[in-house]
Amino acid sequence: TQYRMHSSISRLPNHLFYYGELENAANVDLRAQAVLHSRPEPGQGLVLYDLGNIEAKCLSENESHSRFNLTSAVLAIESAICANQDGKVGVGIVTPYNAQSRLIHRMLVDLKLVERNIQVSTVHRFQGSEKDVIIFDTVEGYPKKPGLLFADDNNETSLRLVNVAVSRPRGKLIVLAHSEFVTSSLSAANSFRRTLDYLNQHGARKNLSLPGDKRDYLLHPGISKLDFFPSAGLARQQVELELQAAHEEIAILWPTKKSPVPFSVYALKACNPNKVRFFISGEGSQAFYIGLQNIQVWEGIRTQPLGLVGVDRETLWVYLEPGNPSGPVIRFGMPRTCQLLYGFLKLVPDREIHQETLESLLEAGKSPLGLPCPQCGQPLWLEEGRYGLYLACTARCGHTRKISERDATNLARLMGISCSICGGQAVGRHGSYGGVFLGCSAYPKCRWTKSLESLR
Repeated sequence: TQYRMHSSISRLPNHLFYYGELENAANVDLRAQAVLHSRPEPGQGLVLYDLGNIEAKCLSENESHSRFNLTSAVLAIESAICANQDGKVGVGIVTPYNAQSRLIHRMLVDLKLVERNIQVSTVHRFQGSEKDVIIFDTVEGYPKKPGLLFADDNNETSLRLVNVAVSRPRGKLIVLAHSEFVTSSLSAANSFRRTLDYLNQHGARKNLSLPGDKRDYLLHPGISKLDFFPSAGLARQQVELELQAAHEEIAILWPTKKSPVPFSVYALKACNPNKVRFFISGEGSQAFYIGLQNIQVWEGIRTQPLGLVGVDRETLWVYLEPGNPSGPVIRFGMPRTCQLLYGFLKLVPDREIHQETLESLLEAGKSPLGLPCPQCGQPLWLEEGRYGLYLACTARCGHTRKISERDATNLARLMGISCSICGGQAVGRHGSYGGVFLGCSAYPKCRWTKSLESLR
């Protein structure tokens, strides 16, 4: 007997996994009635948002190869905002992949939505929990093949994963999936395929499509820091303005040379070459051979299906169909999300990815400077005290020590800091009063300096 789900939802796991033996407790429908009749899709307990007509590309994160899908992440957040308009309806976004969970979490942080009773987690970590509304972002789609979590027909892990995902809601289950991809890639006996088949027959199905000249479903007008452009031509002017206004760095990955870049590459010429660095990669990188200074053309991810333009690691333009001048474009104006995507999409060489590397290492309990605490083994990292910066144990065991010249040099390399005057390497130096600062390796010819406190 189950006490959580509205009966319209419990029929799904009952049919697929419990052989008709699952019964509903008394009054379970009454308790879930208000959520069932709330937005989105009022009155529907089972909802399938089909991504077959949307450029919802499934990609792999650069390091762990965990999967993520930018478009479905945006739709998951949009659906969560719609369901949580008054903040009273609890919403859980669950996904099979850690990379997608991290991406959605970063977006929620940037959008200041983490306090609004919206939670995101992998399905595995959500086991035992429940929410009024569950959004199951399946992530899968072209150009990938189905991941191992879903592909094995006899895989108990896959069956358990799907069962947990669909049995967490009290009043509404929303599934984001590419139906055609699933039905053409998986057998009829597959638990994930059977789930979508049931939703197609018994749920409220909506075929999402990218809007034309009006906003339709993709990108709710209330989501700040996200802008959708139906075509690259409509985005051109704003892209060029942002490129011209760059302060430190422009990173472009252009994956195709079959069609012209849908903005003027000469907008890059307006940038100050002494301050702005250019990182260009992809098959279409030759379009940017226009005599730019301070440019690095490198290999990057050769099979990347998206066109990407990043400005100062604060905004990221994503061209969903880079070979199509009329293809749609999404602008992410979220700094923390952009930092994560720089690492996921390998927009700059590894040695240049600093902030995301720092956060990832610290979260994993590893020392970015290669300095474990001699007392407990946890990472040592920067702390600021009365007399400036020092190194302290992140586990708060009490161990601290001064920053050495070598520490400062390693820190500069890790954070991608170089001399802003001549481009030389930043190295640690002792000051007249015993403190450590960064200076140019070309000293005394170049007298550039930078304080360590400015790095915090």
